[in-house]
Amino acid sequence: MAKTMTLEFEYAAAEATVLGLLKDPAFRESVCEAQHATSHTVAVEGDVVEIRYTQPVRGLPAFATKFVGDSVEIHQREVWSGQRATFELSLPGKPGDITGTRTLSTQGSGSREVFSVIAKVSVPLVGGKLEDLILQIFKKGAEREHRTALAELGG
Repeated sequence: MAKTMTLEFEYAAAEATVLGLLKDPAFRESVCEAQHATSHTVAVEGDVVEIRYTQPVRGLPAFATKFVGDSVEIHQREVWSGQRATFELSLPGKPGDITGTRTLSTQGSGSREVFSVIAKVSVPLVGGKLEDLILQIFKKGAEREHRTALAELGG
């Protein structure tokens, strides 16, 4: 079983400007810092963005701590084709991953970004609860990235 989620964000900047920011290694480094990553590497080569980071996790329910521990390593890969990217976030050594798309489009004088996300955890009995949890963690990370982008774009 898998769980899905859709997130939408708006920017006052044109989609080409936002796309340029999302492919900027310095911006992606800033996002890792905003997410309190204890370590991170960012590589951007053409339309491929790869980010590896370790992030502390606190305040998880007891059932989740058993699977996650006190920190999680995340490998994020995005492949852009025009204004759309497919992405995967894998958690090495953990029983789950996130896949999906992120799409930029024009909205008025600015742009809109839509994430379509699928979380899958292969653990009997608690997999659904863990999927809900990692979707919420993903949502917080995407919101932090959006706030960082707004600050970078000047509003």
